[in-house]
Amino acid sequence: MKRNMTIFLVGMSHKSAPVDVREKMGIGQESIEHFLRGLATSPDIDECLVLSTCNRVEMLGLSPDVSAAVKHAIEYLGAFHGRDPSRMKRYFYIKEGSDAVRHVLRVSSSLDSMVVGEPQILGQVKDSYRAATTSDTSGPVLNRLLHRAFFTAKRVKNETGIASRPVSISSAALWLCEEALGGPSGKSVLMIGAGEMGEETLKQLACAQPGQIFIANRTRVKAQALCERFVGKYVAWEHLAEAVGSADIVITCTGSERPIITAPMVVRAIEGRNGRRLAIIDIAVPRDVEEAVGDIAGVSLYNIDSLNAVVKKNITERESEAARSERIVEEETAKFMAWFDSLDLVPTIVLLRRKLKMIGEEEIRKTIASWEGLGDDDARRLTFLVDAVINKILHDPTVYLKGDANAMGKSTVELIRGLFALDGEDADDQDRHEG
Repeated sequence: MKRNMTIFLVGMSHKSAPVDVREKMGIGQESIEHFLRGLATSPDIDECLVLSTCNRVEMLGLSPDVSAAVKHAIEYLGAFHGRDPSRMKRYFYIKEGSDAVRHVLRVSSSLDSMVVGEPQILGQVKDSYRAATTSDTSGPVLNRLLHRAFFTAKRVKNETGIASRPVSISSAALWLCEEALGGPSGKSVLMIGAGEMGEETLKQLACAQPGQIFIANRTRVKAQALCERFVGKYVAWEHLAEAVGSADIVITCTGSERPIITAPMVVRAIEGRNGRRLAIIDIAVPRDVEEAVGDIAGVSLYNIDSLNAVVKKNITERESEAARSERIVEEETAKFMAWFDSLDLVPTIVLLRRKLKMIGEEEIRKTIASWEGLGDDDARRLTFLVDAVINKILHDPTVYLKGDANAMGKSTVELIRGLFALDGEDADDQDRHEG
């Protein structure tokens, strides 16, 4: 790794940009490797990785000139989408050094998500890292950082209860899907109703990478709009019963005054499923699903009271869990930064030792040349004496440099290199090697 590098991150998320802006700047999984290879052509970017999800697009990198790297990253992202980045600059945030590292760890641990604790983000971060390694744009520093992020997310999951504590109706619905069927990933989902709650729940589900999404609504126009947005398939109201029978997960949130899903309908619908379970989540008030549906074998039924109970219980508990999670992030950020800041220590120690050895050798040559009658045994004793003095002089600085790396910042290393004029040694050494 080149010296004087800085870790940086530039991006936008649900906290900084509205959804219509994020949608325009998102990068599909099939395009990320192509995007990365183009981004990495900048001489100001040494390593890079891109994370693009429903709620964020972020470019992480290593650079000797953060300002130039950020400028290039934003302009490249705009050009990639054929948009003027200057009109969107206000939506971007920029983080450097420990702030960038902390952000990556918080994102991976789902502490920066729209729904704190949601389980999908870690998988998305891993997919982004896999794309960077495949594209050969991730190097020693980002490799180390991403593995630290994965470890941090594991600690947060194992040492706190934050990931199991949804605090919104839509996220609670997703959590109940996890409980009933092991999660919506790869499962077919039937959404009944096309209102705001249905749309919000679909946002959560889309990030969890379900299988086919079906949308049923009395008004085709509203359902069709959601189908286009979430790549779903419209189900005509008269085919509702058949759709219930083929789905793995049914989520209903209509404004009907009476149940639209009855026990007899579900009994008929699940015939021939060969034991495949059905999860029905009724978010509607009044309820869309008859209570008796919950008594049918192979069916898990949850209503708004179930979701509210989950949310209410978890709101206060999540606050304390979030605080514990943040402490873990701080610990792991400090560990990574200690490693990153210590990258200059080894070459600094080597250069310091080499410089003193060269000085000693030069002084020995001068002494031997000017000392008449000095025998070979005396010359060897003199050499041994000088080497011993140099080693004793170097002992304490070497122990200090190695032992106090965690407390030492780059400024301390730079000071040591400056005091002993070691930066010039880099250039001299390179010239000698190339000569």
